Amino acid sequence: MDAITFALTYVLIWLLSGLPFRMVCYFSDFIYLVTYYLIGYRKKIVYKNLHAAFPEKDAEEITRLAKKFYHFFCDVGLEIFISQKWSYEKIGQRYHVKNPEIVDHYLKQHKNVMIIAGHHGNWEWTRSFTALCRVHVIAIYKPLSNKYFNRWVIRLREDKNHTVVPMERSLRTILDFEKSKMPYLSYMVADQRPLKAQIHHWINFLNQ
Repeated sequence: MDAITFALTYVLIWLLSGLPFRMVCYFSDFIYLVTYYLIGYRKKIVYKNLHAAFPEKDAEEITRLAKKFYHFFCDVGLEIFISQKWSYEKIGQRYHVKNPEIVDHYLKQHKNVMIIAGHHGNWEWTRSFTALCRVHVIAIYKPLSNKYFNRWVIRLREDKNHTVVPMERSLRTILDFEKSKMPYLSYMVADQRPLKAQIHHWINFLNQ
């Protein structure tokens, strides 16, 4: 079943990748209608979190926020998929880092840098920035349950300057780089709900 799901999704991505970006946006609107009204994907969780984050808002305002979230969710999901074959230059036309000089400052001092991104937005596009950092990049990720998607994502993210490392091997990999004295930049997306048995730092999120 995993292989069939991957094959169908891959064909859809291939077809969408050839469309103008505006057409992809229209398709995202269609996916939103299916996701919100027909499937109701994680609707109870979304509404629960919105009520917790905005207790002062009434039901109508919460519904309006929920619909905006689903629109955003579908847009980002499609962006991640169709942009996998984009060049760094093309991604850079839609995504930029406001203060790259902060990272450059430490790299020029031969200090290693760790970037932690929020679990929000299109974090895949950060590769257009990390590719310009002139040091080796350790991209830490959480393996996908579908092994076919997992292999595909690794193949897309990895190149001569990027090493993709699963979470459970991240500490060992970083220690190896430290031992070798090779300069590096490590990058990860912070998990909003890590398992209690794992290393974590808890903060208030959505008033919880």
